[in-house]
Amino acid sequence: MTLTDTEQTLAKQAWAAYLVNLLLLPGAGFFALLWLYWRAPEHGAPYALSHLSVAIKLSLAAGLGLLLVPALLWLSLRDAQSAVVVILLWWVSCHAGLVLFGALNLSRSMSERWPLWR
Repeated sequence: MTLTDTEQTLAKQAWAAYLVNLLLLPGAGFFALLWLYWRAPEHGAPYALSHLSVAIKLSLAAGLGLLLVPALLWLSLRDAQSAVVVILLWWVSCHAGLVLFGALNLSRSMSERWPLWR
């Protein structure tokens, strides 16, 4: 598959912004993803738009998984000590999985392959 430089660059930028959202600047990386989506052309470049849309969807899922689920666990568990242990275990394993999935898709975008879970 032959891609233009802008398609491959947009796909790489999408996953880089996703990883920035998870690792460095939560929120700012998500707004960078939204800015990339707003700036992307509506038609054409289905490869780059696919990478970008998967990164946005996964960022939203990460927000729910890393913020909402621990809040629900905190409210549902009666013992505070066991709640902290369960929440930390959930948060660390969920965060690590999301980062690894982002790194995998970044490498797929660099090798001009479609993202996982389109």
